Order: sequence, then structure tokens, then C-alpha cells
Amino acid sequence: MKLKNQRFKAGHAKYHAVIQTVLLLDSLILALSGAAIFFIDSHLLQPVILGCSVFLLPTVFFYWRATRYRAAKDIGKAIQSLYVAQSSKFLLTAMMFAFSFITMTNSKQHITAFFVAYVGLWLMHHLLVLLVANRELNI
Repeated sequence: MKLKNQRFKAGHAKYHAVIQTVLLLDSLILALSGAAIFFIDSHLLQPVILGCSVFLLPTVFFYWRATRYRAAKDIGKAIQSLYVAQSSKFLLTAMMFAFSFITMTNSKQHITAFFVAYVGLWLMHHLLVLLVANRELNI
């Protein structure tokens, strides 16, 4: 029983390591894209930062809320935490989209840069999850 519990803790630690690595790489992508846009065209810096933030901040909040409880110890709290995390992420994303469109300059170039940054970080996040999970967990 003790060996099985140790394996569970090791597996749980691996999943947390994957989540932390992916979120760190997402933050690095945000910083690098902001720096690149600053040197290319500084007028597009605000929509790029907003677009990446609209994806990154609710995702960080989701992982923080969803991983508060381990399913093996208390399944009810873990499932409730997952539902709260998902609904909170949806509401936070909707509020951040509204805030972004209120504060952003209304031009086609800024709106295009905003959505390119949002979708680009979304795609990179899912690719990083696949790559890091395959490397860390040997799937």
C-alpha cells in the first residue's frame, strides 16, 4: 500500500511539473512576442499583450482552481473544484474580452493583431502541452 501511494505522489508531481512547465513557456512566449512586436511596430504592442493576456490569465486561474484537490483523496471536492474552475475561466475570459475591446484602439490592424496573438498563444499552448507531456510522462 505504501509503494502504491508513493507511485501516486510521483505521478501527481509529474503532472504538476508539466502544468508548471507549460505555463512558464506560455509566459515566455508572451514576453518574446511582446519584445518582438515592440521592435517591429510599437503601436501593435497593446493589442498583442492584451490578446496573450486574455488567454494566459484565465488559464493560470483555471489550473490554480482545478488542481487544489487530488481526486484520489476527495473526489467530490475535486469535481466541484473543476466545475468552479471552468465556469470561472469562462467568465474571466468574457470579461477580459470586453475589457480589451473597450480599451483597445478601434482599428482593423489592432483587432487583427489582438486575435492573431490570442489564437497564436492558444495554439502554442496546446502544442506545448503535447510536447512537454510526451517528454515528461513518456506517453
